[in-house]
Amino acid sequence: MALTLDDAIKKHNYKHDVDGTLDKSYGKEYLAKHNVTTHVDKDTIYADTRLRKLFQIILEEGIAIGATDILIRPELKYGLVSNRVGRTMMPSRLIHRGAVESLITYIRMLVETNPESTRKGVSAKYTFHKEIKDDNDNITYEKYDTRLQFQPSKYGSVVDIRIFYNENLNKDIDDLGFPDLITYHYKQALKLREGLIIVSGPTGSGKTTTEYVGILQILHDSEFTSNIWTIEEPIEYKIDGITQSEVDELHGYTFAEGVKSALRMNPDVMLVGEVRDDETAKTVTRASTSGHLALTTIHANSTLEVLDVLKQYNVHKNDIVNAVRLIIFQTLEDKLCPHCRKQKILKPHQKDWLDRKLIGKEQLSTIYERDHNGCEYCNYSGISGRVMLNEMLVTGFEFRVLQELSNGNIDKLKSDLMNSEDKLFYPIEWDVHRRIKDGEIDFESATRLIH
Repeated sequence: MALTLDDAIKKHNYKHDVDGTLDKSYGKEYLAKHNVTTHVDKDTIYADTRLRKLFQIILEEGIAIGATDILIRPELKYGLVSNRVGRTMMPSRLIHRGAVESLITYIRMLVETNPESTRKGVSAKYTFHKEIKDDNDNITYEKYDTRLQFQPSKYGSVVDIRIFYNENLNKDIDDLGFPDLITYHYKQALKLREGLIIVSGPTGSGKTTTEYVGILQILHDSEFTSNIWTIEEPIEYKIDGITQSEVDELHGYTFAEGVKSALRMNPDVMLVGEVRDDETAKTVTRASTSGHLALTTIHANSTLEVLDVLKQYNVHKNDIVNAVRLIIFQTLEDKLCPHCRKQKILKPHQKDWLDRKLIGKEQLSTIYERDHNGCEYCNYSGISGRVMLNEMLVTGFEFRVLQELSNGNIDKLKSDLMNSEDKLFYPIEWDVHRRIKDGEIDFESATRLIH
């Protein structure tokens, strides 16, 4: 028999209002009032301390486990809160059905969006100040910027809360988790006077953090004398010493227009949030061959695919060759909990697959797999955060030679690059081997990353 939502809720042991002082008490009152057709107005909802406290608890619970997103959604019988950690949406909290609608209305009012515009998607920002109390009862606050997306659903508004961890900006390039070879080439590329650095990967893989750490390195090395501009959608981190602007397509301020405007200010460095159309691709590429260092992101599944995407955006081959200096692909995978992961002997077909895909690397006979029951250290999920996996391509002279010799055969080009003595290519296969050998990812993750 298929698992029902009620079965899943019992299995995952959601937190809930045990004392009945938050959403349970509010929800019962709300339903009672509706039974006698008493209207609950917006100001009454916003003033209710139970909703305010509940929202604070939901944010704190998500931050405590390093969630990148918190999803609050109404269902027929209750509201559900889930936290995204890595690729996994982890069950978190049950909310009384009579309270979830008011909770989302409260959040809408808190972030100053129209609480009555529930028939369309709406974006907003909110800064949460988490209270920290030390042993002497001294109170300080940690700041977390968030981006909220409200979306209509059959049972009412759903809200997704993306959390930006500002401590990520305190990282050095050495702390990003790159292999040493990629760290070296990223540092070298950031010293260039002109050229294009592209970071690719799926949504939520940390591309923006990688770029911000890079431009902060430039800013600090120049002692805040570099003229650095960013064009973003939205501005995720607010940085002193950098001119930041936000795309507003409704009023014609696109990524391409932002780059053109920034170029009139003669920047040393530009960060362009994303290339996703022909005009932006051409504008950024040309800018990076005329005395400006540019960093941007492109959605692609590998470093070599980035070059194909630029061609699809009708960027001329010569412009690509002259502009692109470094491409880094990054993705985040669920990291196995070191306390409950299970070691297993590879099955013959698994070993054969790994030996073929990870050719040239030490052959493995055992790997680790996830314990789906988990343990107390991983909140019974089997997952302990995320781990980054990377690929890198340095597009120097040798790459151009090998590209010409390949005659458009991507497999041949990749093989030649892997065998090159200049170490201008770091394939994803090498990072998969590194992570699976160290017991950080499982076989399923490996098959997802290597095609």
